[in-house]
Amino acid sequence: MFLKSIKNILCNKSRSMLTMVGICIGAMSVVIISTISATGTNEVNSQLINMGIDSVMVQVNKNVDDVVLSDEDIDEIKNISGVKDAMPLMSSITQSYLLNYTVDCVAWGIDKSADELISLKAKYGRLITNHDILSNSKVAVIDENIALQSYGRGNVVGKKVRIFLGGTFHEYEIVGVAESGITNLQSILSNIVPSFVYIPYSTMQMDTGRKNFDQIAVKLKPSEDNEQIISTVESHLNNIYNKENAISAYNLLQQKGQLESIMDMITIVLSSIAGISLVVSGLSVMTAMLASVSERRREIGIKKSIGAKNSDIYKEFISESLILSLTGSAVGIAFSILFLKLIAFLFRISIVFDWQIIMILIVSSAVIGIIFGAYPARKAAKMEPVKALH
Repeated sequence: MFLKSIKNILCNKSRSMLTMVGICIGAMSVVIISTISATGTNEVNSQLINMGIDSVMVQVNKNVDDVVLSDEDIDEIKNISGVKDAMPLMSSITQSYLLNYTVDCVAWGIDKSADELISLKAKYGRLITNHDILSNSKVAVIDENIALQSYGRGNVVGKKVRIFLGGTFHEYEIVGVAESGITNLQSILSNIVPSFVYIPYSTMQMDTGRKNFDQIAVKLKPSEDNEQIISTVESHLNNIYNKENAISAYNLLQQKGQLESIMDMITIVLSSIAGISLVVSGLSVMTAMLASVSERRREIGIKKSIGAKNSDIYKEFISESLILSLTGSAVGIAFSILFLKLIAFLFRISIVFDWQIIMILIVSSAVIGIIFGAYPARKAAKMEPVKALH
């Protein structure tokens, strides 16, 4: 049956080719859009992990004025069972000035545990040390994005950077250039994600005239009851200050899950929009099959006059429609995968294919072939031999 259908398709190569091209373009659009969405989702998730989104953040609620986070709170948190480490965090949206270039950035006050809590890595130089914290050193670690914008190269260890804090610019020696996961995300979302500068939190307290912390980042031990530990941290600190709901502790992984749900929904919506072109291309399958029925009236009449059943004619045309649809879809998937792999090779990026959507695409193509081929097949099957041979 299928061999006969393939032979019939090859009898009119031009029309069959144009029909499959329509299906091919629709399939390519679905694969490319779904892959871009899946790659973006994977990239954002990995960067969020590197930013420390797998940590627990402790902060004072906005409506509380008489409670501030301090070193004593960090010691209390570290003593709670299930807590691996805790680190003070200070932040300020500001500007950095380097080699006559002004860059909008976020200045972070951190301690020596930053490499564990926010996966901070030094590409050049070093990170903040305990000595820097104790001596209030005027040192800074900048992300590579700032170095590239100013000097055009990554290694700028030993240079000076001026950061606007506490109403004035302060000068710091660059002791390291960070290779944090955020750098890749900045290259994609350069207008949304700012550059980062890291300095000792004690130095930031001194330069801003503040003694408190904005937040405390808490790293939990693996294989622990995270929700119970978070609740314990929150209730313990509130008991210390003898207040209710003064301090909140929240797991950023929960927000990551919500973000994943949103991005999955965006992927589905964009893929569905691309799938509309695949459905529209199904009309070309119907048009081609109707033309084929009209051209093969005599052939259909002969087959029915020598004993071919309606079901035989129906299956023959349905199989042709199915082959056209699946072949066009397969070619489109193959071309899009090769195209995306070439882009990944040229730009040195990691591509993530959404194989679930690709499998759905294959099934959908088969369904489209059957649905849009049903009417022409039925028309051919119902054709009367006498009229067909007339």
